[in-house]
Amino acid sequence: KQWYQRRVRGVHSIRQLYDDPATECVLFVDASNAFNCLNRQSALQNTGVLCPSLYQYLKNLYGRPTDLILRGTGKNILSAEGTTQGCNLAMDFYGIGIMELIYILKQHAPNCHNSWFADDSAGAGKAEDVKLWWEALQFFGPRIGYFPQPEKTCLLIKDPNKLEHFRAMFPGIQVTVEGTRYLGSFIGTKEATNNYVTTKVDEWVNDIKDIATTAASEPQYAYSAYCYGVMKRWSYLMRTTPDIGSLLDPIEKAIKNTLLPALTGLTTVSESLRAAFALSPKNGGLGISNPVETSDLEYNCSVMINEDLIKAIIANRCELFLPDTDKISKAKIHCKKLKLEKEQQKKFNLLNTCGEELGRQVALASEKGASSWLSSLPLKHCG
Repeated sequence: KQWYQRRVRGVHSIRQLYDDPATECVLFVDASNAFNCLNRQSALQNTGVLCPSLYQYLKNLYGRPTDLILRGTGKNILSAEGTTQGCNLAMDFYGIGIMELIYILKQHAPNCHNSWFADDSAGAGKAEDVKLWWEALQFFGPRIGYFPQPEKTCLLIKDPNKLEHFRAMFPGIQVTVEGTRYLGSFIGTKEATNNYVTTKVDEWVNDIKDIATTAASEPQYAYSAYCYGVMKRWSYLMRTTPDIGSLLDPIEKAIKNTLLPALTGLTTVSESLRAAFALSPKNGGLGISNPVETSDLEYNCSVMINEDLIKAIIANRCELFLPDTDKISKAKIHCKKLKLEKEQQKKFNLLNTCGEELGRQVALASEKGASSWLSSLPLKHCG
């Protein structure tokens, strides 16, 4: 969950930098096999300075080359660089190891705002500042095992009239005025963002149809696959991409016309039933929300909760930063209250218009424990 939130903050920070009138361009860097190329000795030295509490443990893991067994050959090879796949602290070790590079880049390009998530880096600002940052990254990155790939790196610019100027300024790099994918979201123009979201929505509609096919014989399995799998995909996009509610309408139509009939055995789902199924299980529903209605609230709450950390990223703060945990807790409580109030209002409106029979069913399903089976995973060993 922490890594999920860090990705969200990275997207928000770069989006706000892109929207800043002072920003001329944003450079999205792709590194070659970064986790396997990290300089272990340099990373261990950084750990001893930046995070002494982890130093001895990481030294025991990475202090000497690790034997990698080649299955079926009886031979071993030594792993002397990078992090080990499956290591619980691999991401932490990589993050600490890359901090030296971030400090160096700030010294050489102090006015270039940058954001890092694991091996994904992005720099934003004036063209000259981004150019200095990119040159420093190419020079110092390989020293600690970070090898930028110009052919896979993308420069997003805001002025289409300067396209050739930026191509000459950043040779070998793809230059675009539309936008590019970044950490599971999209940064760029409104039109390009809408095109990206539309493409993803088409994929998710097909996923919903596949789940609906399974629902005919395994309804709870299909329900769990939807709630714990497919639904999370557009939940992330809603939290990181603004003003996309109307673009999610095909998902809502697939839910109402395909998934819900398959789960319930009904031929058609009325508007009242759809509103009831959108309620959370504790309020008598299935928790299959309408993404068109929840999109804007999800995005606004995400920005509100991560506000301080987003500002710290934009301000290029490299020193130890401790966020205001009380402020974050209050923001989470406020967002939870907003969502609860919105759902209570929907339930109130539903009970006033749905009729006696459906109202009674919702009331019964709202009783304590009545919907506990919905939140249970269908495990084979449990029958």
